[in-house]
Amino acid sequence: MKLKITVVSLFFILLVSLSRVTAGGRPQSVSDDYYTPDDYYAPDDYYPWKKYPYDHWRIERYAAMAKPAAGYGNYSGSGTPKTAGAYLDRGIIFAMRGDYDMAIEDFSEAINLNPEYHTAWMLRGRARFASISNVIAVGEKFSGFSLMLRNPQTLSDGEKFEYDEIITDYTLAIKFGPNNTNAYLGRGNVYLSKGDYDRAIADFNLAIKLSPNSADAYNNRGNAYYSKRNNDRAIADYNRAIKLDPNFAPAYFNRGLAYYSKGDNKFAIADYNRAIRLAPDFAPAYNNRGLAYRHRGNNDRAIADYNRAIKLDPDFTPAYFNRGLAYYNEGDNKFAIADYNQAIRLDPNFALAYYNRGLAYRQKGDNDRAMADYDQAIRLDPDFAPAYAGRSFVYLNKGEYDLAIEDCNRAIKLNLNDARAYVGRGFVYLNKGDKDRAIEDYNRAIKLDPNYASAYYKRAWIYENRGEYARAIADYNQAIELNPNNESAKELLGMLNFMR
Repeated sequence: MKLKITVVSLFFILLVSLSRVTAGGRPQSVSDDYYTPDDYYAPDDYYPWKKYPYDHWRIERYAAMAKPAAGYGNYSGSGTPKTAGAYLDRGIIFAMRGDYDMAIEDFSEAINLNPEYHTAWMLRGRARFASISNVIAVGEKFSGFSLMLRNPQTLSDGEKFEYDEIITDYTLAIKFGPNNTNAYLGRGNVYLSKGDYDRAIADFNLAIKLSPNSADAYNNRGNAYYSKRNNDRAIADYNRAIKLDPNFAPAYFNRGLAYYSKGDNKFAIADYNRAIRLAPDFAPAYNNRGLAYRHRGNNDRAIADYNRAIKLDPDFTPAYFNRGLAYYNEGDNKFAIADYNQAIRLDPNFALAYYNRGLAYRQKGDNDRAMADYDQAIRLDPDFAPAYAGRSFVYLNKGEYDLAIEDCNRAIKLNLNDARAYVGRGFVYLNKGDKDRAIEDYNRAIKLDPNYASAYYKRAWIYENRGEYARAIADYNQAIELNPNNESAKELLGMLNFMR
């Protein structure tokens, strides 16, 4: 099977097939070591549990609808339709042209003429969904379409109301066609898009009961479980979908995503390989496989995959963003900045890209541009704690300690349990000469995260300078045990042991 869809989408991509009923038939993640050179927030890659605009965007693939009721096919393509079926026909033509408003009018006329016409209710729900979505491909005879949906947390009240209206259409389709598997799949996916995962699962359960050999139903339910962060149950459903249809590329893709979320990058890569063999022109699969390679420490293969994704879709924002992160991790800030520039050009409201570009500018010593990027990230997302943390280090570099501490306090207020925020503020206090407060913050960080190597290392340095050598040695040892690559800690510990 080849997916003929080209999208701009995020790492979290769910290929949701809504209606292909046959017998056979989409956490925080930071860079690998968790720390930047200044031991604070690392640049982020795409991960599904953040709340930035790209998160939770998915490809929704609607496939073949149920066979229409009697009267379908009576529109000749000219004049005014005379029957409900003819209005349905013309509505499908409008939908194929992307004229969803006219399609909705015709489906509504079909309903007026035949209020129990369940296919008309279902198609109107589908057209309404398309009209408020970013549709990128439409199937023949409006049998399906591909679209991208936002994070449910970003939906406005008006958008939620529109989703409720769509759910009503599907509910009436079910009322008049209680055995219409596609209506349950459609309604379930609207619930999924709203973030109402339990209702989505309930509808997918009913679809499975009606059509136990529907790979799409299992795939969709897997997506709902994945959205609930239940990767094991999601994988079980993807397994079932693949068993029913071994050539079902979306199930391999989605299972790869679930494995990635579990940290099983080897299995994730294997599934992305299968998805790519089945859909070799599908850019998101290369993007996701690149992420898995990067997390296995293979930056070169990751960059090669991002290159391929960009070649397939030159407007694919995530690939530029993630390639920028790969270059940043290699210390190539020039190329990292160039890729972040492209991501920002494609999406000027991408707060995370400004934040990561700010990190790259700061690594180059360009504090003014770094400050401008952190400021923009905060304007776009005032609750983006890492941007305050990053800006605090620019203030620190400028010697503006009080402003640095103010930004650290904001980051802590936004996430009281983030050990990195306390380490960041402790580092500012240390530079300000307030070692007692620095120790307090490092203690808090270690309490929150007992495996935070940098907190032990920094606290050890203060203990050593205070002459508390036993404590310093204990902390250096702990820092080295947690991070054997900390050569500075090894050197300081060796000197301390020698001096004693």
